[in-house]
Amino acid sequence: MIEGVPTSITAFVGFAPEGPVDEPTHVSGVADYARTFGGGRSESTLSLAVEDYFLNGGNEAIVVRAANGNDKDEALVPSARNGTGVFALDKADLFNVLCLPPIARDGDLPPSALTAASIYCAERRAFLIVDPHSSWRVPSDLTSGPHALETYASIVRENAAIYFPRIKKADPLRTGATVSAALSGAVAGVIARTDAERGVWRAPAGEAAALRGILGPSAPLTDEECAALESLGVNCLRTFPGVGTVVWGARTMEGAGSSASEWKYIPVRRTALFLEESLYRGTKWVVFEENDEPLWAQIRLEVGAFMHDLFQKGAFQGSTPNQAYFVKCDADTTTKADISRGIVNIVVGFAPLKPAEFVLIKIQQIATSAGLGASTSERDPNDQGANPYASFRFRITWQGRHVAGANKLSGFKRTAEVVKHNLSHTPSQRKPPQRTKYEAITLERGVTHDPDFERWANKGSRGKLLPGTNPPRRTLLIEEHAEDGGFVQAYRVLHAWVSEFQAVPDLDANANAVAIETMKLEHEGWERDVGPDL
Repeated sequence: MIEGVPTSITAFVGFAPEGPVDEPTHVSGVADYARTFGGGRSESTLSLAVEDYFLNGGNEAIVVRAANGNDKDEALVPSARNGTGVFALDKADLFNVLCLPPIARDGDLPPSALTAASIYCAERRAFLIVDPHSSWRVPSDLTSGPHALETYASIVRENAAIYFPRIKKADPLRTGATVSAALSGAVAGVIARTDAERGVWRAPAGEAAALRGILGPSAPLTDEECAALESLGVNCLRTFPGVGTVVWGARTMEGAGSSASEWKYIPVRRTALFLEESLYRGTKWVVFEENDEPLWAQIRLEVGAFMHDLFQKGAFQGSTPNQAYFVKCDADTTTKADISRGIVNIVVGFAPLKPAEFVLIKIQQIATSAGLGASTSERDPNDQGANPYASFRFRITWQGRHVAGANKLSGFKRTAEVVKHNLSHTPSQRKPPQRTKYEAITLERGVTHDPDFERWANKGSRGKLLPGTNPPRRTLLIEEHAEDGGFVQAYRVLHAWVSEFQAVPDLDANANAVAIETMKLEHEGWERDVGPDL
C-alpha cells in the first residue's frame, strides 16, 4: 500500500545566536526553536522567519544554523556541495519547502545563491519561497533598476514562487517600533496551514490565507497593480476590511501571464512533487522483482489505488476516475531496452483542479531483468506463449491453461460439525462427524489476463442470477510456487464460484489485464492434486 508523504515540512537555513552548526535539526514550535538556537529577541532574521512560520500554521520545521564567517552568502549557499549551509539538508530525509531568510533585516541574497538553492530544491522535489528584494518599494521597482525581476531569470522557476511586498512587524528589540521583514516564513506557514486544512492540491491564497502576527504589508497595492504583478508571475499581499492581510496569488515564477507552462500554479506543481515523492518511495518494493507484465500489473494496482484514494478526497478535476487520472505501466512505457537495463517506468497523469489539462509525471525504479530461464530482455511481454503469471506465488489453472495469479492466498480450512449421542444404559457418548464445512478461499494482490475467467468471476460476485439458478461453478487448480519460481504443491478446489470480486476501478482503459485486489472463492471442498493439470 502506497502512503502519501508529508507535504509541508519546511527547511530554514540562516544564522542564529547559538545551536549546532550545519546540522539539520527538527523543531516543532517557537519554544522548541528558542531552546536550541536562542530566543527571538535578536537581529536574527532566521528567528523572525521561524516565528512567523509557526504563527501562521506551520507544525514541523528543519533548521540549519549556518557557520558565521567573512562570506555569509557562501556559508548559506556554498558554491560547492560540501555538506554545509543549504547542502547540510542532504542529511535530512525529507523537506518540502525551503526558506532562506536574508542575512540582515535590510539585506538580500544574490540571485546566484537563489539559483543554486532552486536547483537543489528541484533535485529534492521541494519548493523555494523567494523573498522580495529589500529595494522594492513600489511595483515599478520590479521592472526597472539594478535589482529588477529579470535578474532572477536563472532560478528554476517552476520550483519557486516570489511574493511582494515585504511585511511590517513589531520590532522585537524596540518597543513600539515597526520593522520591514522578509515574508518567506509567514508564507510557508500559510502553505502548511492550507495543506493541513484543505490539501496540497488547494491554492494557498485568498481569504482563507490570512497572515497572522503581522501589522500588514509594507506597501498597499491596487487591483491594477496586482494584475500587473500577477502577469509577471509575482504573488501579492493585500489587505481587505474585515479580513486582514492575505496572500493574493498562487503562481510559480513560471506563471507569467504569457506562459503556457503546466507548472504555472503553485498547487499544481506541489501536487506533482507530492505524487512523485510518494510514488517513488512507495514503489521501491519493485527492486529485484522480475520486470514483466505481472510486475507491471501489480504496480498499476497499487498506484491506481493510491490515486483513487486522492480522487475521492477531491484532489483532481473530473467526476469519474477516468477523467481525473490514469496510470500506465506496460510494454509501451518500459521497452525491451529499459528491461535490459533493469528499469521499469511508471507514467501517471492527473487532471489538476486548476487548470483542467492532464499533467504527466514519470517515475523510474530499478527492477531485475533476469527471468526464470530466458532473460526478460529477450522475452516479448505480449507473447501469449510466455506465462504472464510466472512471478506470482499462487497461480490458478483451468482447462489446461493459467488464467490468474496472486501474491497472497488464505489457508485451506475445513471443519466437521460434531453431534453428541448418549448411549443407552451407559454414561458414554459418541461424537460421530456430520456435515463438513469448507471456508472460503481468498486471493489478494493478483491479476488476470483471461476474459473468460473475468466473466466467470463477475457472474457470481454481482449476484445478477435468474431466480432458481445457481452461480456458475468451476473446478480449479491452485498451484503454489516458491520465490524462485519452483513448483511446491497444488490443490484442486471443487465446484468453486466467486462470491466477492474487487478490483481497482478504471485502472487503465487501454490495458488488457484486470488487477485483482480481492477475490473470494466459495467451494465444495479441496484435495491435494496428484494428477495432470485440468
